[in-house]
Amino acid sequence: MKVNDRFIWAVEMLHIDPDDHILEIGCGHGIAVSLIAPQLKTGSITAVDSSRAMIDKAQRKTKALKPTSSISPFVRPCWTSGTTRSSPSTSTSS
Repeated sequence: MKVNDRFIWAVEMLHIDPDDHILEIGCGHGIAVSLIAPQLKTGSITAVDSSRAMIDKAQRKTKALKPTSSISPFVRPCWTSGTTRSSPSTSTSS
C-alpha cells in the first residue's frame, strides 16, 4: 500500500537524527511510526493512541520492521478520576 505524500512530507520535516527519542501522540494505524523507526539507530520512538483498534493496527503494520528499529511498546492512555496513566497495550483492561 502506497503511503500518502502528506505523511512522507511530515516525517521529512522532522529532520530525524538516528539518536532522537520521539513520542508520537495519536499514532493511529502507525504510518508515521513505520516511516520513522527505520531512521533510528540508537534513538527510539514511543507511539500512543487512545484507541485499542488503532494500536492493534499500528502493531501489525510495524511488526515487519528491521530489528534494529527501536520501537517502544505501543501504549493506550487510561483516564481515571481526573488523572492520566499509561498502560501497556498488551494489558487486558479496557
